[in-house]
Amino acid sequence: MISGLRIPKLATRIGSARDAVHLVGTAYLDGYFQQVEDYAGFSDAILRDELIRLRNELGVSNAPARERGMHLRLGDFFASDADVVAHLVERLKKLGPDTSIVTNEEDRLATPEIAAILTANGARVVPTGDMTPEQVLRTLASFRHVDGNDSTLLFWASVLSGMDCEYGNVNLRMLRERFIRVLAS
Repeated sequence: MISGLRIPKLATRIGSARDAVHLVGTAYLDGYFQQVEDYAGFSDAILRDELIRLRNELGVSNAPARERGMHLRLGDFFASDADVVAHLVERLKKLGPDTSIVTNEEDRLATPEIAAILTANGARVVPTGDMTPEQVLRTLASFRHVDGNDSTLLFWASVLSGMDCEYGNVNLRMLRERFIRVLAS
């Protein structure tokens, strides 16, 4: 009930806690934990073991088989529909040949303008509407390289699989580098 009501997140927003609430000997977590400092209290060995455990629990391969993907996290990342469309058109300009696209808004790729860009580049949309979040994570993790836009889901897919991707968000980039180093040790 505490987690379902997002009490830790609400407490963080009003400044009384940082992504956690402790009640009767139990810690309830609700946050992104996207800074290297969030993991400073853990040794490399513990982090490595837990990252491997998470990889195994989620069924993520650390040997991606597909070549190139693009993750288009749209919708809640933007203030307006016009911002979404502008971002989409800008990102599709970077579309490499034979790219598979994973998005949370597949219907936006069905417009004639966007469909023409996809066809011209030999790109295809990976249908994810019926997938669980874990299945989407595994799908993202199956690519050797993904062009993304700083989504948390892609972050975890890239860490657990070891795929190549870049982050504009400095915190995500630094944390990803730390986790990749830990996994390689």
